[in-house]
Order: sequence, then structure tokens, then C-alpha cells
Amino acid sequence: MERPKKRNAIIDVKTIIPRNGNGGVHVSEEEIELAFKFFQRFSAEENSPKVKINVTDVKKGFATLCKPLQKKDVDGLFLDKKSFTLDDLKTLLKDNPITKDPIDEAFSILTGGTNSFLSEDRLRKILTNLEFGDLTDEELILLIELADSDRDGKIGSEDFRLLSRPKQSKAKTSSTSA
Repeated sequence: MERPKKRNAIIDVKTIIPRNGNGGVHVSEEEIELAFKFFQRFSAEENSPKVKINVTDVKKGFATLCKPLQKKDVDGLFLDKKSFTLDDLKTLLKDNPITKDPIDEAFSILTGGTNSFLSEDRLRKILTNLEFGDLTDEELILLIELADSDRDGKIGSEDFRLLSRPKQSKAKTSSTSA
């Protein structure tokens, strides 16, 4: 499958990061629940009534994204706790002091922090680690084409930012078109 030719395109994405009461990045309950469910996939306690995630679950989750966590990162995240419930995580993140752009941080994790683009090899490895199976070259090229909003043949941080935008509900969409 042939890649599309580069197209001249300018993406004007204004980064407005919603803030919480402490000036940190606002994290919605839905985002916290999605993160918890992601790490919960790696938990041996998944079927217990009071589900918790622990350091091992978080390390496995980040390893799946090809980003091994350093001890200082784990210590900073868990603050001497052994595990978190969903409610613990909501309490921790509700008024967090983190001011860095979360989309840039997430993209840096995906790229390994060493490149401004997500390489084909890294994308293939992440998707394999997430158990999407072995992708053919054609499937991988198609995924890149779908994610490549500026049509430069690569997935860059602005492409990722556009993919990460919250979905608008149908109610908002239909009320604005009337």
C-alpha cells in the first residue's frame, strides 16, 4: 500500500488546558475511570469486590506502552501507598497540582520521549502489547493515514492532540445546528 503524498496543511490548534481549583490540570471523572480501567487490566485482583490497582499493575500498564517506569516515578505516584481504589484515584487527581500539558506528556510516553513522531515500529509494538494482534504492513499504514491529520506521513504531537480531543455529545451537536 502506498503512502499518501505530503499535503500542505497548517494545523492551528490552540492549547487551552482546563484547570482545577489548585491551578493543576483538570481531570474529569470519566478520564480517571478510563485510566483506572486500563491499569485494572493488569491486576490479578480484577474480580474482587473492592478492586484496587497497585504498583505492579501500573508498571505493567506503562510497560505495555513501551515506557518502563522509574522508581522515582512510582514513588511520586503512589506516595507510600500500596494500592489505590477508583475513589482513591479520584481524590488524588481531583485537585492535583500538575501543570504540564497532559497531551504532550501522553505523546512523550508513546514515543519514548526521544522523538517528535511516533515511529511505525513503536506503534506496532504498542498495539501488539495491547493485544490487537500482529498487524500487517497495510493495516499499520492505514492506521497511520487515519491518524495523520496534516498528511506528512507521520503521527506527530499535533496529530495526537487532534485524536485526543473529547467527543462532542450528539445533544450539543444537534442543538448548535438548529
